[in-house]
Amino acid sequence: RLCLKDLYKPWGDSPEKEVLANPGLPPFGGATQPDQLLISEGRILALADNGSEKYVRVHSLETGQPVPLRYRSPQGDQDVDRILSTGKSWGVSLRVVGPHLYVVGPDAVISYNLDRPAETWTSTVDPTSPLNVRDMFIGQEFLVLLDERVTDDAEGAEGAAPDGPAAPGVPAQGKPAPATQPAGAVPQQAPAPAGQPANPAGPVPAAQYRLQIFGRYLVSETNPVESGRLDFVQKVTDPAGINPTWQATDGGFYYLSADGKLHMLKGSRN
Repeated sequence: RLCLKDLYKPWGDSPEKEVLANPGLPPFGGATQPDQLLISEGRILALADNGSEKYVRVHSLETGQPVPLRYRSPQGDQDVDRILSTGKSWGVSLRVVGPHLYVVGPDAVISYNLDRPAETWTSTVDPTSPLNVRDMFIGQEFLVLLDERVTDDAEGAEGAAPDGPAAPGVPAQGKPAPATQPAGAVPQQAPAPAGQPANPAGPVPAAQYRLQIFGRYLVSETNPVESGRLDFVQKVTDPAGINPTWQATDGGFYYLSADGKLHMLKGSRN
C-alpha cells in the first residue's frame, strides 16, 4: 500500500490516506531503494510490480489517487493511458527533473515526459556489458551515468560512440543526484578482523569508470523532444584506483583517486 501522512495535523496511528494494492499482489514489495519513491510537482512516483514487469505508478500528492497519463493513440481517434514500464528488474533508479522522469536500469535508459506522455525515448545498452551505475548527473543538455567497470573492457575507449557526433565533452551542470546502485552488486570489503575498525579506508576504489553521456537537447527546433542519444563514452582509469564519490561542476567532473589525489576531468566546451 501507499500511505500519505500530513505532518501539520495531529499524529495518529493511521495515515491520512491509503492506496491499497490488489488482493494477493503487493506491488511495492521489491521497491526497497531510496530512489524508487519520488515526490515531484504534485505527483507521487513509485516503482511497482504488475506480475510480468515493473512499472512506475503515478499518484496525486493531494488525494493519493492514481493519475492517468493520456496520449493520443497512433490511430488518432482515442486517448490511451500511458504505462511507464521500467523492464523486468527491481534494480532500477528513478530521477525527476521538471516533467521528465528518467529510469536507469542495467540494460537501458528510459525517459518519460509526464506532461506530454507521447514524448518518450529509450537507449538500450550492449547486453554483453550491462550498466553498473554508481551515480547519475543531470545537466541542462546531457544526462551522465557514472558506470563502474569491474573488469577492463574494450568498448569504453575514449571518443564518440560509433554512431554519434564528435565528442561534446563533459558538460554536466548543476549538482549531482544522490548515489545510486541500480545495476548489479557493488563490490564490498571483507569484514574487518576482531578489534580493528571496519572499513578504515572508506569506499572501495574501482580500477575503471565510464562516463556514459546521453543527450537531453532537443531533436530540432521543430521537434521539441529530447534526443536521448548516447553521444559520448569517456573511460577513466587510474593505477591507484578511483573512489566512487564524484562531483559534477559546470564544465567537468572532479574525482579522487585512492592515493589521495584530486583530479579534474575537463570538458571540451569553452
